[in-house]
Amino acid sequence: MKKNRLLIGLKGPFIRFYLADTTSLVEEAREKFSLYPTSAAALGRVLSMSAVMGTMLKDGNEQYNIAIHSDGAISTIMAIARPDGSVKGFISNPNVYDVYEDTGKLAVGRAIGSGTLSVTKSMNMKGNFSSTVNLQTGEIGDDFAFYFAKSEQRASIVSLGVLVDTDQSIRSAGCFFIELLPGYGEEDIVYLENLAARMRPISMEIDELSLEEIIEKNLGEVEILEERELEYRCDCSRERFKEKLLTLSRKDLLDLAKAQQDIEIKCDFCGKTYTYSAKELNDWLDDVGTA
Repeated sequence: MKKNRLLIGLKGPFIRFYLADTTSLVEEAREKFSLYPTSAAALGRVLSMSAVMGTMLKDGNEQYNIAIHSDGAISTIMAIARPDGSVKGFISNPNVYDVYEDTGKLAVGRAIGSGTLSVTKSMNMKGNFSSTVNLQTGEIGDDFAFYFAKSEQRASIVSLGVLVDTDQSIRSAGCFFIELLPGYGEEDIVYLENLAARMRPISMEIDELSLEEIIEKNLGEVEILEERELEYRCDCSRERFKEKLLTLSRKDLLDLAKAQQDIEIKCDFCGKTYTYSAKELNDWLDDVGTA
C-alpha cells in the first residue's frame, strides 16, 4: 500500500505549498465505514485537507476539529487532525452514490448541499479559536479556500480530490494547498491565478504521477522544506469511554446498573465497540461513593 506522503515547500519567497498523497488513509476510512463512492469522495476530501492542516499546528497538544453541517443527503462530516500527521473522521450518511448527469462525476456538492464549515483550533490550556463560514459550493475544496480567505486572510488555491475505482476502492486521493505568504506582490497573485486555471484535478495527477513529478510539472523549480507521513488513526480506548460514562449523573448510572444489561458504546471515528457490564457500573458507583 502507498505511503501517505506530504511535501511542504516554497516556490520563491512568497508562495508556500503543501502537496499530499492521502490515497491509503482515505481507503482505510472507506473500508472502516463501508462507504459508497460519493460518501467516500466527500469524507476523503475533508480528511485530506484536515490532515494537511494538522501539520500546520506548532504545539503537539493542539488539534483541529473540523465540521460540515448541511441540508443534503450527507448532513454531517467531521474530522479531527493533529500535528503528528494523524487524522480521523466521521460521516453521517455512508451510503450516498450520486453522480452529475452532465459530467458523470461524483456529485459531492449536491450530496452536501447548503450549510456551514466550522474550524476549531483547540490550543490545550490556552482556549480555542473557532470560525464558521457558509459553504460556497459543497464541493469542499472551494469551501476550504473560502474559509482560509475569510477567517485567516490567507489567499490560496485548494485542490482536493478522490478518485474511486470501478470496484469502489480508492484509486487516488490527495490535497494540493498553495498559499501566498506575507509580502507577496501583484506578480505572485497573477502566478497563482494562472496556476489555478491550468491545474488538473489533483486526484488525476496523483493517479498518474509521483508527488515530485506533480511539483515539477506545476511549479517547476522549488525548495522542499519538509517531508511528512500522514495516517488515519483513532485514539479511542476503553478507558476514555469509561471517563465519558462517569460524566453521567449518579442517578443515570444507577438506572443503567439496575437494568442488568451490558452497555455497548461504538466509536464514531473507527467503528470499535466497547462493552461495559452492569457489575462494572456497580463497581464504579461504589468507588465514587453515595454522593
